[in-house]
Amino acid sequence: MASFTNPTLQNILPNAELIMLFLAVAASVLFFLLFVRSMGRKLGNKLALVETASKQIAQQDLDAPITTSVGINEFNHALQSMDDMRSILKDALIKQWESEQQRKQEIAALAHDIKTPLTVINGNAELLLEDTLEEKQAALVNSIFSAGMRVQQYVGALQQVSIIDMDNEVMERIDIVLMLGDLNAILSPLAKDKSISLEYVYSENLRPITVYPSMLARALINIVENAIRFTKTGGHITISACQNEQETLFSVQDQGPGFSKTAIHHAKEMFWQQDTSRTGSRNYGIGLSIAEKVAQKHSGQLFLENTPQGACVKFVVSSGGVGNS
Repeated sequence: MASFTNPTLQNILPNAELIMLFLAVAASVLFFLLFVRSMGRKLGNKLALVETASKQIAQQDLDAPITTSVGINEFNHALQSMDDMRSILKDALIKQWESEQQRKQEIAALAHDIKTPLTVINGNAELLLEDTLEEKQAALVNSIFSAGMRVQQYVGALQQVSIIDMDNEVMERIDIVLMLGDLNAILSPLAKDKSISLEYVYSENLRPITVYPSMLARALINIVENAIRFTKTGGHITISACQNEQETLFSVQDQGPGFSKTAIHHAKEMFWQQDTSRTGSRNYGIGLSIAEKVAQKHSGQLFLENTPQGACVKFVVSSGGVGNS
């Protein structure tokens, strides 16, 4: 075996062949570690492209094509398959959206067409009720009139559901105080029927907001109508509006029984009606659902809460809907 000629080195170090073997092994291990690290980085970069493509599809960002060439055949095939899926999914979603829009337009048109014969039926039935009729005849005519009015309400609800998702309204800059005045003219007669007082609380310095006027008005009317429905006769409802730099908040506080635990989670769902704590007159389960959709169209939210006084519904419009003062 080769050894050092220097006696001191012979005593301190092992023979030269062992040292060379150790150095060769160490160099091999170091090379292997560096190689694995380098390949890990390269594979990580390739996998990052796959992860990005997955997130792109998950977020329904289907317009931008996915990179399908990364230098590794297996990755290329996987990314190509994901790009094909993106393209197919995009076409399917476009067809679904077009189908839904057509269905909504057909429902809206049908509901509109039904209103004319219904108006004739109800008008004629109302005229007949003014005449002197036999008891049996009066009961039949009254039944026709009541059924016609009920169908009219159904048609009105159907129109709300079909129209609310159609982007056919232009955003406008409105004055909140004037809008609340217009709403009061609509809501006061409804509240007066139950001897309910409506109180409006707001600052005169509220800034104008840019919104879909009809949608916003419909949402607020639905919320207040809901509050009137569940507030006892002679009760009180407070409608308030306030602003900060980020959002505009409309709040409706009633003196009803409040939301049940189930209603807190489900009352904003379309056609949801089961609510043992807030029973009342005829309700189709669409008012709060429509308000939620309108809030979302204005980049806001709808919140349901219970307070010591009763139920409180908060309708928020984000800062994107606030105009310059």
